[in-house]
Amino acid sequence: MYKKFTANLTVSVPDTVIPSISSVTFSDVDDSAVPSSWGIYVQGQSGLKLKSISCTGAYGSEIKKVKMTADSRIRTTDYPELPEMDHISQSGEVSVMVTVTDSRNRTVNKSAVVSVVSYASPKLSSVKSERCNASGETDNDGTYFLSTTSAVFPSCLGKNALTLTVKYKRTDLKNYGNEVQINPGSNVCANNDLDPEYSCDVLYTLSDEFNTVTYSDFVSTAVYLMHFLHGGRTTSRSCS
Repeated sequence: MYKKFTANLTVSVPDTVIPSISSVTFSDVDDSAVPSSWGIYVQGQSGLKLKSISCTGAYGSEIKKVKMTADSRIRTTDYPELPEMDHISQSGEVSVMVTVTDSRNRTVNKSAVVSVVSYASPKLSSVKSERCNASGETDNDGTYFLSTTSAVFPSCLGKNALTLTVKYKRTDLKNYGNEVQINPGSNVCANNDLDPEYSCDVLYTLSDEFNTVTYSDFVSTAVYLMHFLHGGRTTSRSCS
C-alpha cells in the first residue's frame, strides 16, 4: 500500500542568476527641435530616448522595469515601455546607464556614451549704427546708415545657419519699414531716406535654427553748431 505525502520545497536561486542586456540603441525624441536630417544630438535642443533594448530574464524570470540614467537625471518605465528624456543639458561625451529589473527584483546594468554637440543662443557681440553716405563713409548729413555688427553663434558641425536682418524707422513714427537681410560685418543700409532732421530707431534680429534675439540701436539727428551774429541773427552749419 502506498501513502501520499505533501511537502513544501523552497528552491533558492543563486545571486549570480540575473537578467541580461545584450544591446541598447538610442535616438532623439520624436518632437525634438533638431532636424532629423542633422543626425546629431544638440545640447539643450535634443532629447534622449532608449530606442530599443535586447534583454532577457534568467531561469524563468521576467523583465519588469527599465531605467535610464543620464545627464544627472533618471527615467524609469514598466517594460516593454522604454524611457526617454525631453532634453539633454550637457555637452560632449555624455554617459548613459541602462538598468533592467526582473521579477525577482534582480538588476543588471549596461553603459553607453552619446556625443552631444555644444549649443548656446546666437548673439551680436558688437552693434554700431551711424550716419553715412551711399559709399559708407561717415557723414553727419548722411541719408544712409552704416551698420557694423559682429555675430557669435554655434555652427553645430556646420549644420546650423545664421540669419541677420535689420529694419528702421523715424523715432517719432510707430511702424518700422521693411526688414532687410544683411550679413554680419559692415553694411550700408536705408534707401537714401534718412532725414538728417530726425533721429532713427534701428532694430536688428538675429536667428538660427533654434532661437531668435533682437537688438535695438539708434541713429541720431545731424549735429549743427549755431552761430549768433550781430543783432541776434543766427546761422548754422553742420559738423562733419
